Amino acid sequence: MSAKPSLSNTALLTVLLKLKSANCSCHSPAPHSLPKSDCNRILLLLSNEQRDWRTANTFHKPGNFNYRAFLCTCKSQTMELLNNPKPQPEPEVRIDPNHRISKRWRKVSDLSHPNKLKAQNTTIEIQYYNTIKKIKRDYLQPGILYFERDYRDDPTDPFLLHSFICDQISFVLTCDFHCVMQIEYDFAVFPPIEDVLLRVGYAKELGLLIYKSRLPNLANFFEGVTSYQAPQFIHTL
Repeated sequence: MSAKPSLSNTALLTVLLKLKSANCSCHSPAPHSLPKSDCNRILLLLSNEQRDWRTANTFHKPGNFNYRAFLCTCKSQTMELLNNPKPQPEPEVRIDPNHRISKRWRKVSDLSHPNKLKAQNTTIEIQYYNTIKKIKRDYLQPGILYFERDYRDDPTDPFLLHSFICDQISFVLTCDFHCVMQIEYDFAVFPPIEDVLLRVGYAKELGLLIYKSRLPNLANFFEGVTSYQAPQFIHTL
C-alpha cells in the first residue's frame, strides 16, 4: 500500500500551477525565473507526490495528458534550475553624496582600543607639538614666513590634525583610517633636521615618522600653499 502524501493536494496544486505558468511542460525547456528556495520546495512536493499515485486522480485530466510523465518532467526541470541557476544581477549600491568620514582621531578611546592605542597617539601628539615649538623658537630665523593650521575639528579632512610648512621644513600630523597617528615631514636646506627627528623618536621607533616629499620641491610647494590658504593661517615669525 502506498504511503500517504505528507503535503496537501492544495499545496501541490499551487506549485504545479506555478510550474505550468512558467511554461514547464513535458516538451518545453526549464524555466529560468524560480528562486532556489522555490526549487527546493518544488522538489520536496514532487517527491512526496510520487510516493502516492492515488493523488494523481485528483488532478487527472481527459485526453492524452500523462500526469506521471508530467511529474517526472517537472522534477528534472526543477533539478536543472537548482543546478544551473540564472545569475542574479548585482544589487544596486547607493552612495550618499553627503556622507563624510568622521575625524579618525576622535574614534580612539580606552574602551574601543584596549591595546593602548590612545596612549600611543597621545605620546606622538605631544612630541609633535613640542617639536613644532622648538622649531619656531630655536631653528628658524626671525621674519621667516610660515603656514600653520589646526585641523583637529575641521570636517573637510578626516585624517589631518595639524600642518606646519615653510620653505625650509614641512611637519604634518595625521591620523590614518585605522586611527593611528603618524608624522609626515620634508625639508630643504635645514641643518638641524637630525635633531628635529630625534625629538619625535617615539614615532620613528614605531615606523610612524614618514618622509613625504613635497612636489615639485618644498619651496615651490610652500609658495602654492601661501597663495591658496586663507591669510589668517599665514604667519611671520
